[in-house]
Amino acid sequence: MKITILSFLLFSFSIAFGQQKNVISKEFLEIQEKIKANYYQYEKYEETIMLVEQLDKISKNDLEKGIALFEKTYVILHCSADYNSGETALPYAFESTEILENAGDREWFHKACHLISIVYIKRYFSLEGDPNWEKAEKYNIIALRIQTDSLYKPKITYYDTFEDKLASKATLRESIKYTLENLALWEKRGSVPHMMWRNQALGKLSWNLNYNYSDAEKYLLKALEYANQINDNNHKFIILNELTVFALQSKLYKKALQYGKKNLDLALKMKNEPRESSVRDFLFKAYMALGQKDEAFDHKLKSVALVEKFSRETESTRNKIFKERNDILQKQIFLQNELKRQNTFKIFLGILVFSLLLGVAALLYYNFQLKKNNDNIKKAMLHGQTIERKRVAADLHDNLGSTLSALWLSLDTINQTKMNDEEKEIHQNLRENLEKAYNDVRLLSHNLLPEEFEKQGLIPTLQGFVRKMNKNLKIRFDLQIAEDFGRVNNKIEFELYSICLELVNNIIKHSKATEAKISLSRNEKQIELIVSDNGMGVFNNESDGRGMKNVKARVESLNGVWDLENIENKGFVNKIQVPI
Repeated sequence: MKITILSFLLFSFSIAFGQQKNVISKEFLEIQEKIKANYYQYEKYEETIMLVEQLDKISKNDLEKGIALFEKTYVILHCSADYNSGETALPYAFESTEILENAGDREWFHKACHLISIVYIKRYFSLEGDPNWEKAEKYNIIALRIQTDSLYKPKITYYDTFEDKLASKATLRESIKYTLENLALWEKRGSVPHMMWRNQALGKLSWNLNYNYSDAEKYLLKALEYANQINDNNHKFIILNELTVFALQSKLYKKALQYGKKNLDLALKMKNEPRESSVRDFLFKAYMALGQKDEAFDHKLKSVALVEKFSRETESTRNKIFKERNDILQKQIFLQNELKRQNTFKIFLGILVFSLLLGVAALLYYNFQLKKNNDNIKKAMLHGQTIERKRVAADLHDNLGSTLSALWLSLDTINQTKMNDEEKEIHQNLRENLEKAYNDVRLLSHNLLPEEFEKQGLIPTLQGFVRKMNKNLKIRFDLQIAEDFGRVNNKIEFELYSICLELVNNIIKHSKATEAKISLSRNEKQIELIVSDNGMGVFNNESDGRGMKNVKARVESLNGVWDLENIENKGFVNKIQVPI
């Protein structure tokens, strides 16, 4: 079952691929119709050849390329006034057949083989001698078998240089047999054009089999009847032409006049002067054979005049076409040069833009590295300050604190009984200042590095800090912390505590406030710290003070935002927001 499905898919794919491979574009068909409209119009030969060249240029696959060569062969045969048109067209006919065979389109392959047959007839046909039918009939038979037998695969020998020989009687009879079979097939289908072509072929084959005019005339008149039904003037002219030529070769000159006059009327009706000229040449031969020289020379003079006129018009048309083609070529060269110039400019512009982008990228990278280095310097400075703070706190507590404590104790050992009142007052004042200094040193050393910070974190440390501030200072501090605040990163907690110390120290030294407030809250995205007072309000975050610079650096190290509302005589509000 799987193999069957796979085979079906492969078969479907091959069909789809083949259809895509041999598809004929709309543009191709439009140009082909223009070419067909110019069939048998000798005065439009140069124009038609240009259309054929255009058709060849836009060909995208084997089918289109083969058809383009087919059209070129057909135009050379039927639109050219060159008597060597068969010789000129033969290479294109064979190349077209080879490509169409590779394309796998049997209908067009059949047409190409049939066209080779016509090329050979056109190549060797003359009134004085018989056409060489051997190769013509060979390809005619191949064409018929391709059309009637779907399994037939011909072996075609392309364009050889052997001496041509007359077709044998057996070859002609075989060709007639296949043509009659093919005619019967198309009679069943009721295709008038195909019945016309097959009767015309039978007329030529019968003539070359035994040169019996009556047999050839019978089939050609039937073909003429079908041509009249479909009003195909081109084939009517060709059939009447063959009837005239075969009559001349059979020395039936009255019949030659009969069909020649009909053909002359048709050529005049079609206003086709090259055809009119060729028919008048046949009439000249017939009248001369009948001894009617006046009529003969009348047709000959008119034929010569038409040829001269046609030659002049053709030369004029050819010059005009050459000039147009030259103008087009010059425009193409100009456009190509312009395109090259634009491409060069685009390349230069691309290099310039790339260089600018590279420069911008290098500058951005340099700025990034510089900012990174600055951040590292700030971090190092803050780390150094933290270490220094620990050292200063230890020195204050151990050295200066001990010294003040010793002085205080030494002062208490002095006997006050021998002092007068003034000395006692000095002693008491000195003792109080020493006590205050000792307490301040203890508080400062504790705040610089409180023991509970490393043990319990930010919130208990701030609570202890505020309690001590309220005991020793005249400024009343209020601490508000959200109940669900909890713990955060150690670095964030330490930096927030250090920021609080700097701002509180600033309030104590400069604000002249009586009340201050510390508020701490958080949500899922950020922490918010607010430190405010009711003092004189003169400092801002652009101050040159070292403490304020430290606050700014610590906020930036946390990627936070510091907003300061500073109102004179109403105090200031520091609002700091730090992302979590």
